[in-house]
Amino acid sequence: MAAGQVLFVTTGGFYTVSSITDSTTVVLTNLGYTGNASSGTVVASSKTVSAGGLIGPTGAAGAVGATGAAGATGATGATGAAGATGTVGATGAAGATGATGSAGTNGTNGTNGVDAFTTTTASYTQPASGSNVTVSVGSTSWMAAGQVLFVTTGGFYTVSSITNSTTVVLTNLGYTGNASSGTVVASSKTASAGGLIGPTGAAGATGSAGPTGTTGSVPQGYTSMTGITTGLANSTRYFAVNQYGSDNANESAADSPAPADITLTGIICGMNNAPGSGKSRTFTVRDNAADTSMTCTVSDTAKACSLFPASGLAITAGHMIDWQGQTTGSPAATDVTCVMYFHI
Repeated sequence: MAAGQVLFVTTGGFYTVSSITDSTTVVLTNLGYTGNASSGTVVASSKTVSAGGLIGPTGAAGAVGATGAAGATGATGATGAAGATGTVGATGAAGATGATGSAGTNGTNGTNGVDAFTTTTASYTQPASGSNVTVSVGSTSWMAAGQVLFVTTGGFYTVSSITNSTTVVLTNLGYTGNASSGTVVASSKTASAGGLIGPTGAAGATGSAGPTGTTGSVPQGYTSMTGITTGLANSTRYFAVNQYGSDNANESAADSPAPADITLTGIICGMNNAPGSGKSRTFTVRDNAADTSMTCTVSDTAKACSLFPASGLAITAGHMIDWQGQTTGSPAATDVTCVMYFHI
């Protein structure tokens, strides 16, 4: 909680947090919304406290309805007789102040509240969007079916069902920023109340048209070179740009000269075995034994990567070019096909 936050208490209604006394005591201000419990009503213990929202603005007043027809005038009643005015009585003397009553007995202490958060006690694998996963947590006492939760590094979920006091079934909402399907969410992550994603805002106005660009030169034809290697290991290896063959730890064994002055416009690399969770392979075009900006990375469960930058990469005729493969996390060996697109 935080000062100024809006809360909703079941049967009590909507309040704002005036101040937080300590870890189990909070001072609330009644917002007086329609539907709130009336003043003096006792709100029982064990009611759910969750994040709420301010009431929306009052809608515009409707048009005034037409004036109804005047009703018929009723008959005049008879005038009653005036009563006699009584004499004013004398003011009585003030009575003596009564003795102070004994103090009442103290009321029983209320039950302690519970935290509106917990932590996971075991890792779990992220399900696909809309699918369920069973998660072990420290406590489910503050959760309710249908509630939105946020788990650190996992993302946003809804509570599908509560199995017991330490087990909950969550449904992946698939929001942008949620962990991808198959990712292992580690233990000891904070689980707290979350909110549904807001509606998409209205589209902004279309910007004014930009100035007409200068006429470009006549484009030249594009072509490609394809390098294929089998059983690529999980270390830095090199393979040729335009042949089927084995990779090599010695770059000079994979070099071949550029056939002319060329401009690389994009690259695509694919493989038959994905690197696996937390692992990756990076493929880079090398020019005279130096890295270029033409590079892409395949990670986790993916099997391909590509790069098509806005501007191409110039390579001089006769420069020695090749593919370099680098790894993180020791992925399994795989066959690889890499294609570079260029024009002369």
